[in-house]
Amino acid sequence: MKKRSDITIKIRDQWVTDWKRKNSQDNGYFSFITTQDVKSEGSKNRCPDFETPHLDRNFLSANESFFYLYLLFDPRITAIKEQYPLLEVERTQYIAKELGLRHPTYPFSANVPVVMTSDFFCDTIFGKKVVYSVKDEMAFENDVLREKYVKNQKIEKAFWESCDVKWHLVRSKQIKTTYAENLEKIVVDLRLNSELQFLFNHWFKYVKTNWQELLIEPVISLFDKTVLLFGVNYEQATSLFQHAIWHRTIKADLSKKLNYCLSLSDLGASLNA
Repeated sequence: MKKRSDITIKIRDQWVTDWKRKNSQDNGYFSFITTQDVKSEGSKNRCPDFETPHLDRNFLSANESFFYLYLLFDPRITAIKEQYPLLEVERTQYIAKELGLRHPTYPFSANVPVVMTSDFFCDTIFGKKVVYSVKDEMAFENDVLREKYVKNQKIEKAFWESCDVKWHLVRSKQIKTTYAENLEKIVVDLRLNSELQFLFNHWFKYVKTNWQELLIEPVISLFDKTVLLFGVNYEQATSLFQHAIWHRTIKADLSKKLNYCLSLSDLGASLNA
C-alpha cells in the first residue's frame, strides 16, 4: 500500500500509469510497491537483484525475502515479479462485489479502492503464469488479521483464476527451513566476477577428475586445495564451490545444513555433468 494520506483516485491512477510506463521500457521489472511506500514494520527490505545487478528487489517481509530465493533457485521459474498489481481496479471491485466482500480501500482516504497486489507473479518454462501469496503464520493466529487476509485472498485468488493463472498461498512455516538458510548462504555466488568465471571451468575439471578422492574429505579440504592449486584466496575458493552448488553443477542435499566441515558425501553431493 502506498505510503500517503489524502489519496485520491487521480493519485492512485497516476501510480498505475507510472508503473506501466517504467515496465514498458525493457529495462527490467519494477515493483508496483517499494519499501519506501509502506510503513516500516521491521522486516521489509530492499536487496540487490542477483540476476540483474542494476536493479533492486522490494520485499515487505522476511518471509517474502526467503521465498524469493526458493523461486530464484527453481529451474521451472523464468521470471519473478514481486509486488505485482491486480489491474484494472474495476475488475477486483467487480470480483469483490460478486463474492459479497468489501473491497479494501486506502487508509486516510475517501474510500478510494486499493490497487491490490500479489507478492510474486512468475513466468514458467511451460509458458504458464503462476502467482504466490506469502503470509506469516501470525496472520492466521490473530482473529482480526485472519479475517482481513482471508477476505483479500479470496478476491486475489478469484482474480487470478479469472485470468487462468494458478494462485498459491504460501505460509511462513513452509518457508523458514534449513533449505532456505542454505539458499541464502549460496545465492551471493549466483554470479561470479570475470576472474572467477574464467577460472570456474578449469576448477570444475579438477573437481571432476578427483571426485572420488574429494568425496570422502571435508569440503574445507577442497577449499585448501583450490587455494594452493589455483592461486585464489579462501573466500574465492568458497565462491567457486557455492556457485557450483547454486547452478547444480554439483548437486547437494539442501535439506541438510551446508556445513563445510562435513564431507561431500555427508552433504549428499553428486556431480551433474
